[in-house]
Amino acid sequence: MYIDNENKKAKIGKINVYVRGNSVKLRFTYPKGTRETLSVATNTEAGWIKAIQTAQLINNDIELNQYDPSLAKYSVKRAAMLEVATKAPSLLDLWESYKLVSRERVAETTKKTHWYQYETNYLGDIFKKDASLLEIMNSDKFISYLLEKYKPATIKPIFSNCLMPSVNLAVKKGIIERNPYLDVELPKGVKSDIDCYSSEEVKLIIQSFYDSASDYYGTLIEFIALTGCRPEEAVALTANDIKTKGDRSYVKFSKAYSNRILLPHTKNRAIRLFPINDQLQTLIDFIDPSKNGGTKDVPSGLFFPSPKGKYITWNNVRNRHWIPIINKLIEQGKLDRYIKPYSLRHSAITRWLREAEFDIASVARLSGNSPKVIMDNYWKAKTGFDIPEL
Repeated sequence: MYIDNENKKAKIGKINVYVRGNSVKLRFTYPKGTRETLSVATNTEAGWIKAIQTAQLINNDIELNQYDPSLAKYSVKRAAMLEVATKAPSLLDLWESYKLVSRERVAETTKKTHWYQYETNYLGDIFKKDASLLEIMNSDKFISYLLEKYKPATIKPIFSNCLMPSVNLAVKKGIIERNPYLDVELPKGVKSDIDCYSSEEVKLIIQSFYDSASDYYGTLIEFIALTGCRPEEAVALTANDIKTKGDRSYVKFSKAYSNRILLPHTKNRAIRLFPINDQLQTLIDFIDPSKNGGTKDVPSGLFFPSPKGKYITWNNVRNRHWIPIINKLIEQGKLDRYIKPYSLRHSAITRWLREAEFDIASVARLSGNSPKVIMDNYWKAKTGFDIPEL
């Protein structure tokens, strides 16, 4: 055993005591093959004395066969870490672990929407009110609390994108034995039929945009109505997305701008070519996207730049322009109900099925949906028709 107080070096039996940075550390190998490094104090005179005393305690315990392999007896910090490790993890703990391994592979839109809601409105809000609801054993109470605040349809995407993956990962790692949330069945909400405006009503809405202070967005509304594209796909279009094959021209839908992020793919990650007819060509010629210059934030040739030359934020179009115009038309008695602007897509798909009598496979290809989605949501039984005589 030796102690060099001047140079801050010491060896007590098997224990080396030394200074590293602002900490006094202990290093030893015990049991055989197990090397331990323990930070026990800050680099002060009092800290050095404490480290020597701790080294003597460990050495004595080794000699008396009373050594604590958890090191909790020798370090307040290690004792605290041990307490956390042995405590049943909460949803908050599991979520932090899940984020570390999933941050790179999860889509940015999922992180900006579902992750943000889960952290803020679920974990964060509940932690402030009653943290016990986040304990794994209280899964039933957790679900009951959420159902008092949200509809099942609101909860389900948060569960599938956040809660279930994080808990399943903990099971896979052996942190918990099983996922208790698998036993909790959310009530099934009543699925409402897709509603849309008629062709005449869509024409009225388009004209109302052109005739109002919102005329800047008239071309965007008309384009979505003619192509049935998703709004985020229209916002991302550039002049380079006009393609020619043989004697036909097409609009190529291959990307989307959603939640302030330009995604290199559409919602279902499929690329589709939409044929340009005379009406759509007239609109494209009027828009003339090639005249729109780019900036550091957006590419040149953007079809529908915002008034400031950036990407359009669709929520702003809906809240500041669509809602006031539709409400005004309702007040005037020209429309009988409010439907979200996404209905322009529904209206187009319904028009192709009912008025143009396109087959389901063709409508699926034009819209970027699967035939099953078309069958389940758009191809409804007709009502109000006369039965022909035999």
